[in-house]
Amino acid sequence: MGVLCDLILADVTEASALASALPSDQRWRRWDCKGLDAVELGKLDAILRRGEYEPSFVSTCQEVAAGGDDGPWVFRVPSETAARIAAIADADAQDIALAWAATPEFKWFKPAPIVAMQYLDALREASLLSEQSNLSVLMWMSL
Repeated sequence: MGVLCDLILADVTEASALASALPSDQRWRRWDCKGLDAVELGKLDAILRRGEYEPSFVSTCQEVAAGGDDGPWVFRVPSETAARIAAIADADAQDIALAWAATPEFKWFKPAPIVAMQYLDALREASLLSEQSNLSVLMWMSL
């Protein structure tokens, strides 16, 4: 769980500004999701598709900005994934979070079910706002 991750709701054209901004910058709506990365996001996407995790998912999280060799990096959550997340019904959210928490990638998160629910809530809120505002869900990541 060594990677810092914030979900950010922004226009993709703002990605360079995001990469150079401090994490405390309040210009954008942010959700703290420390430890979340493209692999965990891909596992969630597989659960939502009712399919198998595809390692190629990571490459669909397009890098849209980088602050240098040591980061931070800004990736765009694939719009199809954001749409699937936004479509999660309230009644299904807990079961989906529990399935996500049961993946091997979540063994580092303690307690995994609670963290999975918190991150799913953040992803759902960001994805719903993204649909309403025509902004993208971005992942700001740093070591």
